Amino acid sequence: FSSMAQLLGSPGQGNYTAANAFLNGYATYRRSHQKAGSAVAWGAISGSGFVARSEAMANYLDSVGMKPLLDTDAAASLSYMLRAQTENLAFGNIDWNAVARTNSRAAQNPRLSALLDQRGGGNSRIQAELAAAPREEWEKILAALISREVGRVLKVEPSTLSENRKLSELGLDSLSSFELKNRIEAQVNVDIPVAKFL
Repeated sequence: FSSMAQLLGSPGQGNYTAANAFLNGYATYRRSHQKAGSAVAWGAISGSGFVARSEAMANYLDSVGMKPLLDTDAAASLSYMLRAQTENLAFGNIDWNAVARTNSRAAQNPRLSALLDQRGGGNSRIQAELAAAPREEWEKILAALISREVGRVLKVEPSTLSENRKLSELGLDSLSSFELKNRIEAQVNVDIPVAKFL
């Protein structure tokens, strides 16, 4: 079992991505020597396992386009996977628009470019609001956006959040920080380095 991370990447987890890429490479190596070998790059699986036990991980994966697969569907697909002629397969429920929105390099990846929708240059509501507002109002508009999204990620009412506290003091962990970053970047269409963001 491999992971979709080796296809899409996993920010901050180069070791995990590399380990899963090795599994795919090992399956190819074995097949090239006429031995049995196959690797399946699984997407997020719900119903059992780590993602099912971690709401934070499930929320993060959802925010980057990895929608959950039912564990029963994953198990049912194994008979097909084992009979496949190719040694490297992937099975996931992927929102390719979200992948394109949250992973700016995905469109440059030849393995993914055909899967990604060629999105038009449509603006989000917040981008239209910023374009129509005088520059001196931008900080207020963006602060309201950040407050709303922090509330969504933490599942609290935005009005209960103090605007003077650092994001790290509000209870965000590494996964929820990435989820928040992805939500905000998707709306303003600007890449924000995590360190600067926090």
